[in-house]
Amino acid sequence: MITTPIASITKQDIEGLVTNKVIESRYIEYKRDLPTSKGDSDFKCLAEICAFANTDGGHILFGVPEHQGVPIPPLGLGSIDVDQEKERLKNLIRDRIVPRLASPEMKVIWDLQNGPVLVLHIPRSWSAPHMVTGKKLSFYVRTSSGKDPMDYRQLNDAFLVRGETSRRLRQFRDERAASLLGSNIQSPIALPSEPLALLIIYPLSACSETSFINMQNFSPRDVRLPPLGFDGGDRRYNIDGYLVYYQGRGGQQLRSGYCQLHRSGVIESASSAVFVDTQHGRMLSIPLFERYTVEAVKQYLASLEALEVQLPAFVMGAIVGAKGMGRAGGYRDDHPIDRDIVTLPDVIVEDFSCDVPRTLRPLFDGVCNACGLPGSTSYNEEGEWQARM
Repeated sequence: MITTPIASITKQDIEGLVTNKVIESRYIEYKRDLPTSKGDSDFKCLAEICAFANTDGGHILFGVPEHQGVPIPPLGLGSIDVDQEKERLKNLIRDRIVPRLASPEMKVIWDLQNGPVLVLHIPRSWSAPHMVTGKKLSFYVRTSSGKDPMDYRQLNDAFLVRGETSRRLRQFRDERAASLLGSNIQSPIALPSEPLALLIIYPLSACSETSFINMQNFSPRDVRLPPLGFDGGDRRYNIDGYLVYYQGRGGQQLRSGYCQLHRSGVIESASSAVFVDTQHGRMLSIPLFERYTVEAVKQYLASLEALEVQLPAFVMGAIVGAKGMGRAGGYRDDHPIDRDIVTLPDVIVEDFSCDVPRTLRPLFDGVCNACGLPGSTSYNEEGEWQARM
């Protein structure tokens, strides 16, 4: 079992597996060669990846020969185009595994006896069970002896866990939204009773009871967690983790917000910054909501990556306490928001390098739907988002 983070794995770590005769196990697999398009080589490799993802995760080391499960020299993949092979493997995982896996972590270890070794880390997936598309439709799990097909009970349990995970995520959003409604607001800071936008990034790894951020090792300098619509704010540790907040003062009481980093890796932000005062009263600004959400999600994802929190993650949102409110810049015959809590469509982020505005489009369309519009008007025909003022 490799316990070192993939970014820290060294040549000495790989050679140590041979020296110490670390046998293949539930968490580690050795492959002399990379998969090829010949025969069922691709399928077998992808099945191994699915097996790790469907169980507890693990590592596949390409360029490490083995005999009866024990790694042997010479180590290395020979003369290969490393970047091309990494891209091919990444595309295989993306295109032939369903549901899609998060973008895999890979690291090339150089200067072994026979060229580089490619290390692939597959985390446990909270979207399991996964399978490989193609002629053989099978689900696999990882055992101490390799990969085995899932039996009926294992498959049934996996689908039950997936359903429970979805329920748990949405319950968290719904409970947080309900806690921000009315005069008895329950939040990390004192907020005035006012309409709020709620934004949550919920990594699926947070569903694990063993997944948490150690606050003693946490450095605020490594993250950027301003409340939605703010550039920064006061900050402190609290019982839930780490909090950044802004409380309006003087004439700014109606502009407050917070961003809470939970120990589990969940990021939650609530803010009044997307609501503006107009001659017709306080209204929701859709352009501000979109712009602030794009900015916040980019910063929150970068913070999760710095904290080595694994994707995928769900992005969830809600508009709270805005029943009867219209949109800023609208028309008299626009339909106001018709409920106290508007829960927006969820989106899933599978890669830290994703196109954030494009990914968030269903959420933005949902905000517009709540205001009586068919969808966001900030996207061009190619689906590219263009910020509006």
